[in-house]
Amino acid sequence: MASQRLTVTVLLLGTGFIGQAFIRELKRRFINYAALSRSQLDYSKFDNLWLFLRDHKPRFVINAAGVVGTHNINWCEEYQAETLLANVVLPATIANACAVFGISLAHLSSGCLYDCAHCHQPPEGFSESDAPNFCFRDRPCSFYSGTKALAEEVVAGQRTYIWRLRMPFGEVDHPKNLLSKLQSYLQIYDSPANSLSHLGESVAACLDLWQNELPYGTWNIVNPGTLTNRQIAERIQDILHPARPLKYFGLDESYLYMRAPRSNCVLSPRKLLSTGIVMRPVDEAVDEALRNWKVGS
Repeated sequence: MASQRLTVTVLLLGTGFIGQAFIRELKRRFINYAALSRSQLDYSKFDNLWLFLRDHKPRFVINAAGVVGTHNINWCEEYQAETLLANVVLPATIANACAVFGISLAHLSSGCLYDCAHCHQPPEGFSESDAPNFCFRDRPCSFYSGTKALAEEVVAGQRTYIWRLRMPFGEVDHPKNLLSKLQSYLQIYDSPANSLSHLGESVAACLDLWQNELPYGTWNIVNPGTLTNRQIAERIQDILHPARPLKYFGLDESYLYMRAPRSNCVLSPRKLLSTGIVMRPVDEAVDEALRNWKVGS
């Protein structure tokens, strides 16, 4: 039908935690878009995606699909084939289909490609030019992080953005929200300092990069500053007053709770902030999210 072949400006692939945030921001900006889940169209099959791109002619494709595991990345250690298909093969398929039509692509990556204990961390944090050190090429790493690093290699191109978010959080309770995860754990890892990404600000920054025609390539999309899990948990206790106390475990006990090593790192937001895009200090963003906390229905 003709209505099914309307031209769209932005095609969003993936309608999960991050995909929904992009939908909200695209609507707020009155950008003509189409959002697809795998249940609507199996875009992991090249022919299906090729036909959709041919018929709808999007100017820009955002790949927000992929897996991080159920509850946490321990899932990826058990389901490695599924993780590899979703996090490496699917991005390669999307990138190849976009290349056929010369369509610009943005790939949602992760900041979990580095580990501060694995090698010396630069004082300002890892920049976009630093090679990942928590990946299949530089073990040990989690299987999840290995696939995310590999995906960056397979999608890299002249008309591609790679957007690295790091442990996204926001004010709405959700299984993928870092603030929800920390409240659900019986024991919280007493982590080193990490970079974090406020979900709403991050997707706004990503779209700013595209709309302002800033250079393609890799961008760290994180709020300035760092927090440890303990510092976040203390804020949860002070602001939300959970019914049970939050307890911690250290690195020497991690084998009891983690099936794979975890990335702990700081990413430098300097490149992003140098464009004039504003991201609040991470402690302010976390505090406001907790003050405006909404329990999911």
